[in-house]
This record gives sequence, C-alpha cells and structure tokens, in this order.
Amino acid sequence: MKLRTLIGALTGRRYHWRVQLTYRDKLHRQVGPTVTCTVSMHHPSSIDNHRMVKRMAVPRVLLPVLPPVCRCNGTVDMEPLVHLGWF
Repeated sequence: MKLRTLIGALTGRRYHWRVQLTYRDKLHRQVGPTVTCTVSMHHPSSIDNHRMVKRMAVPRVLLPVLPPVCRCNGTVDMEPLVHLGWF
C-alpha cells in the first residue's frame, strides 16, 4: 500500500477537482447554463472514469437547472478538469 493511500485512509483526505458540465441536445446545441462544481475522490486515477464523475455530479448540480423538457436525448460534456489539491 502506498504511503499516500494509507495517509488518505487515516485522515480522510481526498483528491478534489473542479469540473465544468454542459448539457447539449441531440443537435449538439447547448441547453441551459454551464455549471461548475467540485468533485472529490479517494484515488487520483478515478477522475479518468468520466462515467463515474458524471454519475456523481449531474444529479446534484446539473439536473436542477435544466428544464424538464430538455432532460432526455442529450449528452453531458465535461470540459476542463482543474486539480484543486489533496486535502
């Protein structure tokens, strides 16, 4: 076990990223605002799993600002990922 993993398990430290989410309809037009949120994970390589990041962030951040009519037949784009730190 790596030292960083052990320290993270003992202290509860997590890796934090700032992510921008944009919802686009099937014609690839932006619908609604671009939303910025912070995502935290235990392991740094988890940020490469875009499906898991979207599953964590979309329901709590993006869905409340989208009109109900626009919530199907579209895609969610994750734009720049900014590493904020390990705290």
